[in-house]
Amino acid sequence: MRLLRPLAGTPNRLALSLTVLYVLCGYGSVLLARLAAGPLPVLDFAAGAGLICLLLGGRRGYLSVWLGSVIVQLPQLAMMLELQPALLLAGLLALVSTAEAHLARIGWRNSEMRIRHPLLREPRELAHFWLHVAMLPPLLTQPVQLLLLNLAGLGGERGFLETGWYLLMLVLGHASGLFLLGPCYAGWRDRGRWPRLLSLPWWWIAAFIAVLASAFLVYRHTLMLVLPLLLVLAIQYGLPGTGLAMVLLAVASVTATARGLGIFAGGMPGLSYLNLQVFLFSTGFMLHYLALAQSLLLRHRMRLEAEVIARTEALTASNAKLAELATIDALTGVRNRREWLRRATEQLLQARRYPAPMSVLVLDLDHFKLINDQHGHHAGDLALIAACDACTASLRASDSFGRWGGEEFAVLLPATSEEESRRVAEKLRQAVAAICISLDTGAVVRITASIGMASLRDDDHDLERLIRRADDALYRAKRGGRDCVVCDSGEA
Repeated sequence: MRLLRPLAGTPNRLALSLTVLYVLCGYGSVLLARLAAGPLPVLDFAAGAGLICLLLGGRRGYLSVWLGSVIVQLPQLAMMLELQPALLLAGLLALVSTAEAHLARIGWRNSEMRIRHPLLREPRELAHFWLHVAMLPPLLTQPVQLLLLNLAGLGGERGFLETGWYLLMLVLGHASGLFLLGPCYAGWRDRGRWPRLLSLPWWWIAAFIAVLASAFLVYRHTLMLVLPLLLVLAIQYGLPGTGLAMVLLAVASVTATARGLGIFAGGMPGLSYLNLQVFLFSTGFMLHYLALAQSLLLRHRMRLEAEVIARTEALTASNAKLAELATIDALTGVRNRREWLRRATEQLLQARRYPAPMSVLVLDLDHFKLINDQHGHHAGDLALIAACDACTASLRASDSFGRWGGEEFAVLLPATSEEESRRVAEKLRQAVAAICISLDTGAVVRITASIGMASLRDDDHDLERLIRRADDALYRAKRGGRDCVVCDSGEA
């Protein structure tokens, strides 16, 4: 197909390319038929090429099939008939070939409409493909072709049984062409979903040729050794690999049988080719089924892995959300009491192990209940949020700010001396005092804060004692008139 790609730039070039493809397959089938004893139509790759022409070319594909069939059959008919009758018969036989390709295309498209995705992507579709695409079209059209040949006097003097046997081989030959080339088209159509055949290891090709040569030249039963190679190919390279291998195996088997070589040679020629057809069908059906099953398993595994990854990411996000809900105050977005205590305890242990100053501030919004009573709880929530934002903006990244409960907040100042802590507390007080909240009712709410401060001492054996001293300082600030900072030493 890569060689035909430059010719497929326009619809007319595509039609020409499909005609060339049909003619090549047709002459290849004619050559195999001449090699066979009788001659018997063992494999008709032109039937499979006709299906490909209609699937790729649409309406122009019909012209490609008809014209290609005329080109293939006219030279043979011209040797047996006059030119005008030969042209007429070639045109009629080409119509039969086009009708066969049309019926195969209908079976293909109907199957796709029934399964609602491209055909030959799942193993359960293989039996439907064999029956409706590969078998029924030859069964309906080849009797017409045989009838036309008999009317033209080219049927020979065959008896009833001979005619039935010839028709059976004719139907099986066309069905084999469809059965062998249909998966090749499906593999090319889905080439992005399969491994590239160019990566096929050289040893596989050498082993395949060696097994066939041994089966046809040395010991015929060694042909069974080709099955393990085909199984590996089906697993590693899927439908494209098995389709190509089955075409090569079919051509080699027919050629060897026609030369009297291999496991199918000997005895009645017709029976030999019938056994060969059964072998090719059973082997191809098994390999195609295995390839499609392997592809289905890989898709299920990829889908399962993607689902596991998605659920893992969702679980991770949920855990992160739960962790956030467990450590963050839902209203204000600052740390809650439990998370603040955990971080403060860690800082206290650090300050004890590597002696460093540390202070705790306890902040309370003044007359907060009055805001709720006069303006509603929504105004109170706005006041809490505004106070948190103002304090967070005034603190360092290393400081810990959290909601202690209600309108009370706690601040941990690591590596901060008592004098520096006083300045930080005063900065927080001023930031809160500068808050001005405009409500929808037109009212303006202003808030202030009282702050109690305590610095770490040698006798502070735990965090609870340090917080208690800061809390006592806060109560003194409230009794002292509010909107002020009081140190646990009594200084304001």
